Order: sequence, then structure tokens, then C-alpha cells
Amino acid sequence: MLAESGFITPMVNTDGGVELLQLEHGYNGRVWDQQRLLADRWWRDIPDQAEWTTFVRSAGLSASTIPDISQAQYQQQSWFQRTGARRSGIGSSSGWLKPTAIALISLGCLTVGLQLGAGLRGITDLHGAEQARDQLDTQVEAVLVAKAEAEANASELLELLRLRPIQTQSTLLAEVRNVMPTSNWQINNWTQPEPGKLEVAFIMPDATPDALVSAWEASSMFSSVSANIDSNSAQRIVVRAKILPSFQVLQQYSPMETAP
Repeated sequence: MLAESGFITPMVNTDGGVELLQLEHGYNGRVWDQQRLLADRWWRDIPDQAEWTTFVRSAGLSASTIPDISQAQYQQQSWFQRTGARRSGIGSSSGWLKPTAIALISLGCLTVGLQLGAGLRGITDLHGAEQARDQLDTQVEAVLVAKAEAEANASELLELLRLRPIQTQSTLLAEVRNVMPTSNWQINNWTQPEPGKLEVAFIMPDATPDALVSAWEASSMFSSVSANIDSNSAQRIVVRAKILPSFQVLQQYSPMETAP
């Protein structure tokens, strides 16, 4: 669709010039050069001097006063189509406009392509990083699960070890026989008031509490040894001691000490 100004009769003066026409709607200013339209502008109202000066200077002319307003004369065919202006003044600019436009479009496409390429590369890098993070999270989770299972198994093993006697009765009896400093003794009473503790009453005519304590403390099976002569019998002495476990792993890894 062509503008209303395209159907206005061209300027009659073959030398060209400027004109201000009153249209059905608004005003149209035109600059001609030998029937070649150099500039064309539409205003809703009559332009003021500043607007007109800007218009004519944009067409390469010097400032001039606003010309008399003429009534526009219309024709059936656009002067642009009739005079072949596309092949003359305005059309001649296509010789440099086309390569320039192509160059600008190509440059724009290249810029957009580079931006899209950088964006796609960033998305690819981000996706790769997320995959690596997910894989690492899976490996860490597997390690944590294995660690939790190992700790649970170790705790269960320790509980099972605690259920076993710290030392068997035969082992304790043999160790007591070995650590006694003299052979002139006999067992009067043998008890374990609680797991991990031994209490033995001896009949010893020559009982020496210090000697018994030293002998029992020298054993790797007893600790916290005490010896007391019975107040009712000078020949009866009671030895109390803490029994040490034979399982060193239980001593090393158990979070609780054996009850005295």
C-alpha cells in the first residue's frame, strides 16, 4: 500500500525546489531536484520554522522560510510508479544499499550465531558438570552407606564379644596358682560378684597382703588388686581383683571400659 503523498501530482517546476502541501489529513513537505524526490515528510499540523528548517537541511538544502501552503492535487496513478522513480533517484541508492544491507544482516547473523554457540557451549558445560556432580554424589553416598554398614557390623561384633566370659574359670584358676608367692595356701571361697571381677578367700598361715598384691599385679590377667586379712581369722585373707580380657581388640575398640 502506498502513502497518500505518493498520489499527489509532482512539482511542476522542472528545476526542483521545496513545497508544502495541505492534504486531506495533515500537511506534506517535499524537496525536489529535477523531478527527483529528495525528501518527504508529513505533519499533522502546519510545521513551525524550526521543524521546517530541520526538514530542508536533512535534504541538503540551506535553511529557508516556510513556503506558501498549496492544496494537494491527486492523480489515479502514483507518481512513483509512473515516473519509474525506483530506477532513478531513489532506486539508484540500491546499488550501495543492497551490499550494505547484506553485510549488516550477515554481521548480525554471525553475532547471533556466536552468542548462540557460546550459550549452547555453556549449557553443555553445565550439563556435564551436573552429571559429574551427580556421579560424585552417588559415589560418596555409596561410601557413606558402606561406612555405616561397617560401623554397624563392628558394633554388633563388640556386643557379641561382651557376651563371652572375659576369662574362663579354668584359665583364672591356673593363673591364680601361678601368681601365688607361696605354696602354703588353699582356696576357702571362689566367687565372681559381677562380670570382670574376681574375689578369692585363701587360708594362709603366713599371709602377707603386700606380697599377694604385688604378685597378682604382676600378672597380665589382673589389675586393681587388693588383699585384706579376715577380721575373724588371722589365717584367712581375701583377695579382690579386676579381670582383664584376653581379647585385645575388645580393649582397643570398645567405647566402654570393662566394669570393675
